[in-house]
Amino acid sequence: MSIQGRIASEGEPPESVTSAARRGFTLVELLITLTMSGLVIGSMVTFFVTHTTGSRLASTRVEAVQRARFASEMLRRETSLAGAGIPDAQPLVVFAGPDDFVFSADLASSTPGDRVAVYQLPGASPEATEGADSASVVLPAGDLYPGYWYGPGATTGPAETIRFSFEALAGGGYALTRTVNSLAADTLLRGLERIEGRDFFSYKVMESDGTMRELAGDFVWHEAPVHESQADTAGSALTDSIKLVEIAFKVRVRGRRPDETVERAFAMGVALKNAGLVRNAACGDPPTLGVTPNAEVTALDPLSVTVTWTEAVDEASGEQDVQQYTLYRKELDEDLPWPIASLPPNPSLTFYSYIDTAVEPGATYVYLLGATDCTPAQSELGESPTVTVPNV
Repeated sequence: MSIQGRIASEGEPPESVTSAARRGFTLVELLITLTMSGLVIGSMVTFFVTHTTGSRLASTRVEAVQRARFASEMLRRETSLAGAGIPDAQPLVVFAGPDDFVFSADLASSTPGDRVAVYQLPGASPEATEGADSASVVLPAGDLYPGYWYGPGATTGPAETIRFSFEALAGGGYALTRTVNSLAADTLLRGLERIEGRDFFSYKVMESDGTMRELAGDFVWHEAPVHESQADTAGSALTDSIKLVEIAFKVRVRGRRPDETVERAFAMGVALKNAGLVRNAACGDPPTLGVTPNAEVTALDPLSVTVTWTEAVDEASGEQDVQQYTLYRKELDEDLPWPIASLPPNPSLTFYSYIDTAVEPGATYVYLLGATDCTPAQSELGESPTVTVPNV
C-alpha cells in the first residue's frame, strides 16, 4: 500500500462511530431528557408561583399597614388641631367618649386668602368648610347639641364640628370614620380591633394643682352651648379640662402565609395644645334683651315714676348669661341717658320693677333698659314710651 493510501485509510472514522451517528438517540435517552427537563421547568414554575404569591401577600400586608398609618396620622394631626380658629363662645371639646371624640376647629375654608383656617379648599361646599348650627349635630349619645350660631350676629361661624368614631361592623371588628358637621361620615379604615384592656379613646384632665389624672366615666359632653357661660358647669365644664387624648387600636393584616395573620398596634398620645388658652370674651355674644320697659307715674306724694319689665330673652333661655339689669333715664331733650339703678336677675320674680323718686315736676322722661353678661357686654337698650311728670 502506498503512503497516500495508508494516510487515507487512517483518516476514515471507525465503522462503529459512523453507525451510531446514523442511528440517533434511543427512546430511553429521550425519556430521561424529557423527565429532567420537566423537573427543571416544574421547579421554575413552582418557584415563580411561590414568589408571586409571597410578593402579593407582602404587597397586601404593606398596603394595609400603610392605610392604617395614614388613618392614624390623620387622626393624630386633626385631633391636635382641636380648638384652632374657634370663636370665643364655641367649646373646644364637644364630646369625649371611649369610641368617639368630637371637637371644634376651623380646619378648612373655601374663602381665598383666609389666614385663620388650617387648609384652603377652593370650591368646597359651605357645609364642609364652615360651622353649622350646633343643633344639627347629632352626638354619639343620641343627644342634639343645644342650638347656637357661633358667628357674629347669629350667623354661621368659621369653625367646623369634627367627629372621629370607631363604629362596630356587622361582621365583626370596627371601622374608623370621620364626620364633618352634619354631613355623611367618611370611612377611613376597616378591620380594626381594640387593644386588650384599652379603649379606643381615653382622656386625661389637668387638676387645679397642675397634675394630670384619667377622666373617669363613660363619656362627658359640653351641654352648655356657650363656653364658660353660667350654664357651663359640672360635667359640661369638665370637657374644658381635657389636655391629652390617648388613642389606641390594632389592625390585623395577612402574614407570610395565606392562613396567617399578624397584628399591628397603633397607640399615641395627642396633646390638645389649644386647650386652656385665654379667650377675650367669656360669655359669648352680648345678651339678647327682647323686652321693652314700661314707665308710668304711680304716686304724687312723693312724686315718683314706676318702671317695670319682664325677664330678658337670655335670662331663662338662649345663653342664660344675664348677670345684671341696668336702668337708665334721660329727659326728652337730652342726648345721653344716665344710669339710675342696677338689679341682679331673680328667677323667682314674674316681672321687675323700680320706683324712681328723683323726678322733677313737669319733666318728660324716657327710660332705657340694658342686660349685661359676665364679659361684661351689654345688650341693645330697650326704650320705654315717654312719661310726663305732672306739675303739682
